[in-house]
Amino acid sequence: ILHDAERFQIDLGVDSDDLALHFNPRFHDDVDGAVLVCNSKIDGCWGDEKREIDNPLQRGSDVKIELKLSGDVFEVELP
Repeated sequence: ILHDAERFQIDLGVDSDDLALHFNPRFHDDVDGAVLVCNSKIDGCWGDEKREIDNPLQRGSDVKIELKLSGDVFEVELP
């Protein structure tokens, strides 16, 4: 993660309008500060956003993020 990163994202899907997973750690969110945001997008329409206030990721660090698919649910494993 870059030392001056504001956010980054991992998108899994067929194209930018159809995402099975949008994983978006933010280091300075206007609402919640450091937060993890997950969502999906179907036909260009975002689903219900999930926000986790406890973002364990740190700017300037190397991380391993594991994404697992269990049935129709993604699991994100963080350090």
